[in-house]
Amino acid sequence: MSHRRRAPEHLCTAESEPRAGVSLLRAGLFASSAPRPPGADHGVSIVGQLGTHVAFGENYRTSPLMDPDTDLRRVSVGLALDALAVHVTAAFADAGIRAILLKGPALADWLYRGERRPYSDVDLMIARAHRVEAERLLVELGFELVALDILPHDRPHHARTWLRPGGAAVDLHHTLIGIGASSELTWAALTQETEHTRLAAGEVEVLSRPARAFMVALHAAQHGMLAAGPLEDLDRAVEQLPLGGWETAGRLAERLDALSAFATGLRLTPSGSMLATLLQIPEHTSAESLLRSWNEPKMALGFAWLSQTKGFRPKLMLVSRKLVPQAAFLRAWSPLARRGRIGLAAAYAWRPLWLLLNAVPGYLAWRKAQKIARSTKSQERPES
Repeated sequence: MSHRRRAPEHLCTAESEPRAGVSLLRAGLFASSAPRPPGADHGVSIVGQLGTHVAFGENYRTSPLMDPDTDLRRVSVGLALDALAVHVTAAFADAGIRAILLKGPALADWLYRGERRPYSDVDLMIARAHRVEAERLLVELGFELVALDILPHDRPHHARTWLRPGGAAVDLHHTLIGIGASSELTWAALTQETEHTRLAAGEVEVLSRPARAFMVALHAAQHGMLAAGPLEDLDRAVEQLPLGGWETAGRLAERLDALSAFATGLRLTPSGSMLATLLQIPEHTSAESLLRSWNEPKMALGFAWLSQTKGFRPKLMLVSRKLVPQAAFLRAWSPLARRGRIGLAAAYAWRPLWLLLNAVPGYLAWRKAQKIARSTKSQERPES
């Protein structure tokens, strides 16, 4: 079903604390929860049978058993992932590690009550100080690291993906894409006020609604104008969260050095753009936020990061490792590299060619974004 977005008819003032927008056209999406079937064993066996979607850089692996037209399978996968979230957070809690469920049912139960919203992994946030212990527990639970963050001097990752044989994936976050503040400040700010939501298998801790709205805007900015799901989340959050809640989300964006991504994400939809104007969010954005919102050509973000890397030697090491990465990185990046020694050798041969093919469009997109970002920044400077 096609879904045309329109701006709300009005946005209300803060005095009466109404919702920030009026009803938007909605598409029928997918449910977040259902009664837990007996013998699910925290969802592990169900996920193992049905599979899920896991991102590997530019590639996506989908289990052939996952039929996108089968509603029952989607509900079962959502149910299994809910149970897995409870299982992992309980294991963390037993070890004294606090974990926050970021998406999945945390958004579905708030924005899609009575409807259905698909999700394909478990997104958890922990304090960075607990990452080593948390990852040790994931190994004990049968997960393996998808090693896409092992290049020296490369962009720090906001999360590390852990995959269990059979398809279940956990993204272990210590920050969010678009946040410039430290992981320690991010954790303190986002967990200052939280809520709990009950799933079929148990209870999990989630962000407050203003913090979830902040995350939804950053998620929209991360995935850009072509990603229907994050944009639908954003429209619904604009509709359902009172203006005072969005003001809190804006202050959170300012505190965490995330105004650029927050503004870019809001302005991807008509209702979000009206809200950004009402909140007087600055229009200046960074080149990186622009590239993400454009669904940038491959390598554009790489050029942006290379330009920020200081020193000739670190730049040289980064480029050399991009050309000839470690085998673990290559196996996570390319399905071909996971096909034994011959596949790995072929992936090593293909890697420089892939970089060469994508270098020119990536560089041009980065230069364009950089020019626009500088222009918006100069327009906002006060007149002397």
